Amino acid sequence: MKRIELVDAMKTVVEGIEKSLEGMDYALFEDGWVRSFSDYISVSYPLNTGLRCAVKAKEFYQLVSLMEGEDLELVEDDQFITITGGGTTAKLVKMEAERLAAFKVKILSLQTDGLIWFAIPQEFNDAADFCRLSAGKEGRLEGVGFAGTHILSSDNLMASHYSGNVDLGNFNIDGGVLAPLLRISSEWKFACKDSQWLHLKEDKNLIASGKIWAGENYPSDQLLKLFAPSPEKRDVYEFPKGIIRMLERAAVFAGIGELESLSHVTLKRVGSELIISGTKENVGSIEEKLPWPEKAMPESFELIVTPKYLAKILAKSLEFSAGSKSIMFSFGNFQHTQVARKITADQTVPF
Repeated sequence: MKRIELVDAMKTVVEGIEKSLEGMDYALFEDGWVRSFSDYISVSYPLNTGLRCAVKAKEFYQLVSLMEGEDLELVEDDQFITITGGGTTAKLVKMEAERLAAFKVKILSLQTDGLIWFAIPQEFNDAADFCRLSAGKEGRLEGVGFAGTHILSSDNLMASHYSGNVDLGNFNIDGGVLAPLLRISSEWKFACKDSQWLHLKEDKNLIASGKIWAGENYPSDQLLKLFAPSPEKRDVYEFPKGIIRMLERAAVFAGIGELESLSHVTLKRVGSELIISGTKENVGSIEEKLPWPEKAMPESFELIVTPKYLAKILAKSLEFSAGSKSIMFSFGNFQHTQVARKITADQTVPF
């Protein structure tokens, strides 16, 4: 078979293995598919190899990536897969029959036959990744919340919101699970869900599944109120051009504070200047100024920001509105709000 086809398949499939857990670091070849499975992620890639066995996924991927020649020959016997091509012959040990049977049961439990697939918007990847920026790491706000047609996230400092038109139900997914799902493909077209897994599919039937948990305790209603129209007067301001590069430099000195271990820098206006400052223990400190003569926020505001998160948001819009406690970015179906004051660690949603 074509080596590049096998390399592309294995590069995707290894996203679904658990490298540190014996038994979860294999790829299964069977019935025109190559599949991987861990307790949190599974990947199914359509590929006809003629094999019906399982081998160590990472090592197989590394091997075929480094072999030469356009074509590879794959031969299976009772103990090994033999791979030949470009003057190289290598053998990989197959998973023994008893373990293989149990592995198949786990993978087949994730089959999506009978589930209803929904077409999802083209911006789904951006929406999920955008909301992953604000996902809390523990407690009620842990992970990214899906609530009907909304995607939500928050920690004790900021919150993000996407409003779409596809209702996937109510559930949460950990940011560490969501990230590889979004790495696997930027072209997810369909989604469906069962009681434990979110499944995503491309047109070519590549499927990736991520473990979810019920979202009854996630404060979706409370977070949605943050993005509802407010009777409070909100003035419109605009960060000056050049702030993104400032944030990138300041990120080197982003310190760890008491807010869920988020790395952060301080942003404020003094006179007609924007000032960004940061201090990182055992590293050093930075302070940088940028002229801000127009549409500048009040001097009474001080923002504690995670620089890489804010830089990603500002790449979409420099304009924001501000009330007495927070600033708000809005662009398309996306919204992001950021606390405009110092907060304490015991506040759950301080907006």
